[in-house]
Amino acid sequence: MTLPLGRACSDREEEEERHHRLAVAALLGREAVVSDRDVTCGAEAALLGLEAAHAAVAADDHHLVSDVDFNKRFETYKLRVRPWCWYFPVMLEFELPTMAAWKEHIAFFLLFLFFSPSVTAYRAPDPAIKAGYWPTWTFSYSPPSSVDRSLFTHLFYAFVQVESSTFRLNVTADDDLMLRNFSAAAHAPRNRGLTHPPVKALLSIGGGDSDSAFSILAARASARAAFIDSTIAVARRYDLDGLDLDWEFPRDAGEMSDLATLLLEWRAEAEREAATTGRPRLLLTAAVYFASQFLLGDGRSYPVPQMAAALDWINVMCYDFHGSWDTSATGEHAAWYDPRSNISGSYGVDSWVAAGMPAKQVVLGMPLYGRTWELRNAAEHGVGAPAVAVGPGDNGVLLYSEVVDFNRNNNATVVHDQVLTAAYSYAGTSWIGYDDAWSVARKVGFARRRRLGGYFFWAIGYDDSRQSVTRSAWHAWGR
Repeated sequence: MTLPLGRACSDREEEEERHHRLAVAALLGREAVVSDRDVTCGAEAALLGLEAAHAAVAADDHHLVSDVDFNKRFETYKLRVRPWCWYFPVMLEFELPTMAAWKEHIAFFLLFLFFSPSVTAYRAPDPAIKAGYWPTWTFSYSPPSSVDRSLFTHLFYAFVQVESSTFRLNVTADDDLMLRNFSAAAHAPRNRGLTHPPVKALLSIGGGDSDSAFSILAARASARAAFIDSTIAVARRYDLDGLDLDWEFPRDAGEMSDLATLLLEWRAEAEREAATTGRPRLLLTAAVYFASQFLLGDGRSYPVPQMAAALDWINVMCYDFHGSWDTSATGEHAAWYDPRSNISGSYGVDSWVAAGMPAKQVVLGMPLYGRTWELRNAAEHGVGAPAVAVGPGDNGVLLYSEVVDFNRNNNATVVHDQVLTAAYSYAGTSWIGYDDAWSVARKVGFARRRRLGGYFFWAIGYDDSRQSVTRSAWHAWGR
């Protein structure tokens, strides 16, 4: 059957129409074929699409599907799909074949009952995401086998880069060894048995110091295809459960549009590959700026509706608000709230939800490191106190384990700021802002009340020997 797609907004460009078609194809899943003006699929795909549509409506996921209508004889189905047209929904109308109508009518009736709001209201909530990024440079002192997997649901391998000439993943010999260790360790049985589901292992691509040419890659159809094919092949080769894009950051509105196209094509191919192989679809995630719109520069915004449709969730990096780039005053680099500005975790996650990202697809990022300053005057040691340079550590950075050692060895004063929901310590003219077990427990509580999808840490291997911060977050969220 063919689902015709007319123009949702007459003034939109052809690329945005393609975004609509890709969203519908992602909804219908298997057998869906995208052409210039329509999406074609079989009856089974249509039923699966209706199942997903009813689930979306029941879960109030109106970023994708706003309504599902059917006539009294169950012969014609209509889906109102809102991928990201700001004015009008796309209307899809199609009929199922009549030769097996009775089977399809019963199947649809059961799907309707199962996914109706009155039934889903009593379904158990999705389990929280409790994730951590494992940096490859910690292999010598924190190998994957040493990670306490009872404290995580998802682990990210950080990072693999993109080869700039072929746009395929550059898996080095070291990566090959570490990826095998990482996957094996993540999927090894856990002592606590069935109370803890297996950990999911994902591959993160890029990173803050990445030399991957994401801007060139995303702008070219052939480069996108090569990248997508390579990522899926690598994930399957190492028995990984998903892929994570860490593009820091698209520089303008054009690159944001290219990001949307890349993510939608990535999701469509992941759906197709899963349907073809019969394997579970790979998870797709992205690490993103703390807010949906950049507060400095040109005010560029992420393509939130497209991201919501293409990604399973986003990892919101709510840290590095202050640091070595400004040594004039101390600052809490991961403050949950800041009464003096919008540069805070609470503002960031709320901006993503306000822009259309479902709260359950927003995952709060927290740091396992602190940022340091040298005070101008040891007697002035609060947040915002005058400073003259970075403090102890590597360019003003101390891992949390090092913060604990510094505080103990220097008899430092530790302060818990109730307003900012952050910790800091000082000794002499040295000042450190960071998250500890106290602050992350409160942040996790705020995240739960906002019904966010979970949390993640940057990075595994930075906590103290007792894993006190990671453990505090796990227990604060609960099971």
